[in-house]
Amino acid sequence: QPPPPPPAPVVRPMPEGPFKRLNDSVAKESFAEDKMRIISMAAGDNYFLISQVAQLLNHFPFSQDKLTAVRALKPRILDPENGYQLYSAFSFSSDKKRLQEILAQR
Repeated sequence: QPPPPPPAPVVRPMPEGPFKRLNDSVAKESFAEDKMRIISMAAGDNYFLISQVAQLLNHFPFSQDKLTAVRALKPRILDPENGYQLYSAFSFSSDKKRLQEILAQR
């Protein structure tokens, strides 16, 4: 009989220590483009909780940049059901609607 299938890989959010270093690195950058570059690099190998995404969004003053960051991190978010926690990062209804659309995408 064939061997059993391998166990599914365990997916965990980015650990606290490395996340703090990522958050600090993003904070040190002056421009949104550079902040996004760091976030995109981190998203390649890590998974995130909504609470971590919220912390990263704090580094962007403009809604458009925040939405870009959410779009980049979306495939790596482990608890999208908690996405409502990100609404407080946005002031305008139109941006909150856009956020909802991004999080709803499969």
